[in-house]
Amino acid sequence: MRALRGGWLSTIFVVVCVLLGLVGIQSAVQRSIPALRGFPWIVVGGVAFAVIWFIGRQHETRRRTDAALQHTSPDAVARVWYSSLRRVRTQWVPPLVTLGQAQLCAIYGDFERAEALLGSVEWDKQFPWARGQHEWVRAIIAHLKGNDDEGWERAQRVPALLDLPPWWPGAKARKLSEDALRALSMTLALNDRAAAARLAALPVKEGQALGRALSAWVLARAHSRWGNDAEAARWLAVSRRLAPHAYGLGVPRPEPRQHVPTVDPNNPYAAPADIAPVDDQPFVFTPAPKPAVSSRTVLILWAALIAVFFVIYTMVARSR
Repeated sequence: MRALRGGWLSTIFVVVCVLLGLVGIQSAVQRSIPALRGFPWIVVGGVAFAVIWFIGRQHETRRRTDAALQHTSPDAVARVWYSSLRRVRTQWVPPLVTLGQAQLCAIYGDFERAEALLGSVEWDKQFPWARGQHEWVRAIIAHLKGNDDEGWERAQRVPALLDLPPWWPGAKARKLSEDALRALSMTLALNDRAAAARLAALPVKEGQALGRALSAWVLARAHSRWGNDAEAARWLAVSRRLAPHAYGLGVPRPEPRQHVPTVDPNNPYAAPADIAPVDDQPFVFTPAPKPAVSSRTVLILWAALIAVFFVIYTMVARSR
């Protein structure tokens, strides 16, 4: 019974209900429309249910990813974004989560903590993709601090390290992100108006609120530099709507309750780089304990569900 605890019980219940519903639909259709008696309604309905369920889960995940940036600290965002990865037992997950946390800390204006996170991993010993992500985050932090030349230099090293074959899952999205990083770096470091236009025109998708907020902040800086105050205000409003507590993007930080923030004199665009709110516990990524249900048990349960499905389908087919 341990295998039926929690999400397993609800999953089995939903699957059984869907199968019973499909059996009822097929029986009713066969009785009322004899011409459709040979049509595999259960199979078609099952596939349709699986597709709709998958799309719904993806939409909900992207919605939660965007909504997480409404939280007041990077730790709260990291809990939403990375807690589910605790169950993924591969060596590349911890360094990538560290990079994500460091970027969040920088976006929220806590550059000291971002540096501490980045310094906790020996990046030269990581695989190329992780090293590319490290250069990516370093480029973003450099731009946030106003070190645009360093940001452009690092941005140019990213594509070679993140080179993925076109057929690789996520390669298209990664290429779009690389284009955005290159465009924002050229906008800030080279004062390139054409790059700013490309950045503004890049398609954005649900679940990419952080990238959109960062791009909007870059465009606000660029238009302010060029004297386009109306455009600068419009893009700044977009950035602050998507990430209202991104103090590293210039959002005014509320007065702290227990400490006085210190201003980073090298970063005129970011708010004071003080610590996260004192009432928010730090997020520490640790692998989840080994699950009570083994992989073999999970496979047996799914095999049993599939067997039940075919038994029901066979019974309905014979009743025609």
